Formats: sequence, structure tokens, C-alpha cells
Amino acid sequence: MMAVIVIVVNLRPSEPLAQATGGQTASATPSPGGSTPVPTEYPSPNASPAAQSPEASMPAPDGSRATNYTVLLGPKNLRVPRAVADTGDCPDTVVDLDDFLVVTVAYADEDTDLVYGECFQAELRRASAYAGLGPTTQPSPEACESAARSEPFSFLRGKDLEPGELALCVVTSEGNVAWMLLIRRDGEDLLFRTIVWKS
Repeated sequence: MMAVIVIVVNLRPSEPLAQATGGQTASATPSPGGSTPVPTEYPSPNASPAAQSPEASMPAPDGSRATNYTVLLGPKNLRVPRAVADTGDCPDTVVDLDDFLVVTVAYADEDTDLVYGECFQAELRRASAYAGLGPTTQPSPEACESAARSEPFSFLRGKDLEPGELALCVVTSEGNVAWMLLIRRDGEDLLFRTIVWKS
């Protein structure tokens, strides 16, 4: 009578297979529902490069979408004097942050970002669509843009214009972002430490 010998080969590896890239071992522990979770630390081979790179869509610290900004102007001091005229009208000082331009005894136009003047009491007014109160320590341009859009002001006067305590964030007429810290008052003239970023 012929004897039949059966050889059983165990094909299960004693250790989980390492991933081809990096040599790390992926966990395959079943979930309570019985299915095996897909390891999240390895990108899909069919994913696009943008999908594999979390930095491509990483939000800024304030929650806004990160943008590539470069410094356009500054940081440097920007003096904004109160306009005085011999005539009976009420002149203004206008500020164009895109060109770091301050013009006294003038009138606001489409390039104006801030206006400083008023007949009876000096006040700082916004001319740009987005200008708001900002932090007194220099923020990121993304955070400053967010402050300009979320903390708008109509005008500032008197005790609002306190050196070291007033900072502004402005989205300029050309879409750049400016941060301005009031560092000194000479009478009714204002001196701001200013930086402008270009997106």
C-alpha cells in the first residue's frame, strides 16, 4: 500500500511586510467593526503631488489660507503729519501705502489707503475697503490681512491715537497688506513703524 505524505507550508510571514519607501512597518490591526484600516502615513501611489504634500494647502496660523508674500517696503518709519492750510477749508493728509507716499493738503482718490485730518479734531480715517485694528507685535501677513478684514474701523481720534498701543492692518488699494504701529506723536503729527507685504 502506497503512503501519501502531505507537506503543509505556512505562507504567513512572521512579521508584517515593510513598506517599500522608508522601511517603516504599517499597522494592520483590525478595527472593532472587523475591517482593517488603511495606514494614513503613506500617500496613495496614484495621488497627485499636491495631494501628497500637506504644505500645499496648509492653513496659516490664524486659519486663513497661506499665501506667498514678499516684503515690498520697510520695515521703516512713516511720518503722517496733520495738514494745515491758510484757507478756510479743511485739508487732509492722504496716505498711499503701496508707494509709501504721504501728501498733505490733498484729497483722497482711488489710490488712498488712509486719510488724516478734520477741521476741529485730528482723526485718522480709513479710505481702503479693508483697514482694521491689528496686534502691537508684528504679525504674519496672513494674520494682518485677516485683522484688516475682521476688525474694521471708521475713524480714530484722541485717546485712540496712543503710541505703542495702536496698530493697524490695511489691505491696500493694490491688494497688498500693510502693518503700521504708532510709535510716536509729535503734537498732532503721527509716526508709524510700517511694513508692506506683496502677495
